[in-house]
Amino acid sequence: MRLGTAAVFQLVADYESGASMAELQDSFGLSKSSVSRLLRESGAQLRRQPLGADLVARIVEHYQAGLTIREIGAEMGLPKTTVRDALTRAGVTMRPAARRRKQRPASS
Repeated sequence: MRLGTAAVFQLVADYESGASMAELQDSFGLSKSSVSRLLRESGAQLRRQPLGADLVARIVEHYQAGLTIREIGAEMGLPKTTVRDALTRAGVTMRPAARRRKQRPASS
């Protein structure tokens, strides 16, 4: 379904007035990716989308299984700060950060 110019302006106005992506999807009969694309193309500043409870649960599960924050982020396509923040908000006790040892040149 293609939206006319007036409908795109209305979609952007609704979003900037606080409508959620899900509300816009329902109102305009579009997929999330279409709503996102139209907003970006219109120059709207997209709000951060919170992580869903199921994703946070998977992050916690991976961390408790021994994966590092960096490994979880790489696997799930998330920045490590997002992973760390999700773990902190979930009340997970953080392990000490692993430090990489500097390699010293071999002495002769």
